[in-house]
Amino acid sequence: MWLLVDLVSSNEEGFEFLRQLQESPPATFTLVTALTDKDNTVDKLRAFDLGVCDCIGKPFDALVFRARLRALLETKRRHDDLGRHNDSFDRGPSRRRSGGARQNPIFSRP
Repeated sequence: MWLLVDLVSSNEEGFEFLRQLQESPPATFTLVTALTDKDNTVDKLRAFDLGVCDCIGKPFDALVFRARLRALLETKRRHDDLGRHNDSFDRGPSRRRSGGARQNPIFSRP
């Protein structure tokens, strides 16, 4: 999931939304982008502290916005792919045969 939060128009409501999102995160991996005033470093830092992945200053260039969105969605796709891969690894044949977790030979005790 990707959320776009406009911190310019919403005043403190946008920050309150980010606080609530941080306290009760969604069940799925969620990327959050915040729109801020172009030169407002304080709001950008507050937004990052509240878990946003990216801040974009208004006004913004539409081509740059699309490029950043594509990059974030690619990050989301890779995260989801890794989760599916890990799930299939956990259900792999060696786990079913042994009835337990596989041991990593590097970290197992002799």
